Amino acid sequence: KSVKGQLIIGKILETEKVEIDDKEFEAELQKQADMYNMPIDDLKKSFGENNLNEYLKNDMKTKKIYDLLIKEATVAKGDKVKYADFIKG
Repeated sequence: KSVKGQLIIGKILETEKVEIDDKEFEAELQKQADMYNMPIDDLKKSFGENNLNEYLKNDMKTKKIYDLLIKEATVAKGDKVKYADFIKG
């Protein structure tokens, strides 16, 4: 199920042409630097040395897609189902 989900998210990313601009990326780097209590320049250096910039941008794009999906979702009430039955499919 996880692979299916990743493929679906990948296709939505492609279709919706989700991008992360420099301002958003800088804000996320600052947020992480604050979270780890380290200077942003040190975090940037670490991310650059470990090729994590693209990983972070892809993670940010995925979060944008989830936010979009949640915003656009329509919730419909259905029959009550036991959790175990739901998991079985």
